[in-house]
Amino acid sequence: MPANSTSFVMTNLQDNLKQTLGNLYGLRTWVEYGFRQCKQKLGWTDYQFTKFSHIERWWEIIFSAYTMVSLNSPVFLELNQSGQIEAEV
Repeated sequence: MPANSTSFVMTNLQDNLKQTLGNLYGLRTWVEYGFRQCKQKLGWTDYQFTKFSHIERWWEIIFSAYTMVSLNSPVFLELNQSGQIEAEV
């Protein structure tokens, strides 16, 4: 990087930071490629939302999917099985 530029990276990674970050950042291309393929298969590249109600509905779908995936992650499942999360009545 040029001497007059600034770049900050906050991480908890250990060992050789440059190599580790380089390897992780190298995966970005493949992740973006996979997402592009998925969006094309689902038909999500065919539409453009301009009305607020359509955008709002889209984000509701996205956040619902994120919540479902998050609640089924190992961290939340372990909390639920250990009894730390109790259902409210």
